[in-house]
Amino acid sequence: MTEARRRRGALGAALVAAALLASPAAAADDREQALALHDEAKELYAAGRYREAAAKLEEALEHDPEATPLYYNLAVIHEKLGQLDRALDRYRKCLELERDPGERSKLERTIARIEGALRDRPTRPPPAKPSVAAEPEAEPPAPGGLAGLSPWIYGAGASAGGALLLGTVAGICAVALHPGAGAATGPDVTVDDLRSDAAVAHGFAVVADVAVALGAAAGTATVVLYFTLPRVKPRPADAEDALRVELGPGRGQATWRF
Repeated sequence: MTEARRRRGALGAALVAAALLASPAAAADDREQALALHDEAKELYAAGRYREAAAKLEEALEHDPEATPLYYNLAVIHEKLGQLDRALDRYRKCLELERDPGERSKLERTIARIEGALRDRPTRPPPAKPSVAAEPEAEPPAPGGLAGLSPWIYGAGASAGGALLLGTVAGICAVALHPGAGAATGPDVTVDDLRSDAAVAHGFAVVADVAVALGAAAGTATVVLYFTLPRVKPRPADAEDALRVELGPGRGQATWRF
């Protein structure tokens, strides 16, 4: 009986000794795995893949559940994702493990800020509006009517109008001054007077013909330019004139801890 007890005691001592020898090696291996997972999470965090980074940190905690940076960085990610309840839980766990007075003071302020945000949060969020894909802004159509016409069109049209007006006035003068086929001489009208009036009327007639021809040419040019020249589009608002809003990190939000 005594011999059996001695053997059992020796076996137990051997097992305890083996466990003590194996424990540091296993702990070191767990810390290495936790560090490797933390490094992967850091790269995912830098790439903006916060949910994947959080999953890596949760996995790292399984290997090193006493590592305060893991809890802290998880809290930072949850805060960025708007998951304030989870962030608060991780900040509190980090405070339990933190021993540095300065870091504890920072954590206490952060926890107080999160608690205040949770108190101010509405109890029932407003119903989400159905998301509607924004349609691309259509290019404004070219202005209709006379808006946006080229100056060449205005110039040609004005020339046509002026030439036709001149031709009309000259034609009226030619008709008014021409003596006509039934004109006859008299006490106050000589042959030279009739010839002079006829010559002046002929001059006005020539001017009228030339003006009408120029007016017709200018009118034709106006029509051609109207249908061929592109309309002048309104100048879009300059991007430099628009109000710029620069977004940055949230005020008071904690940063990743390495």
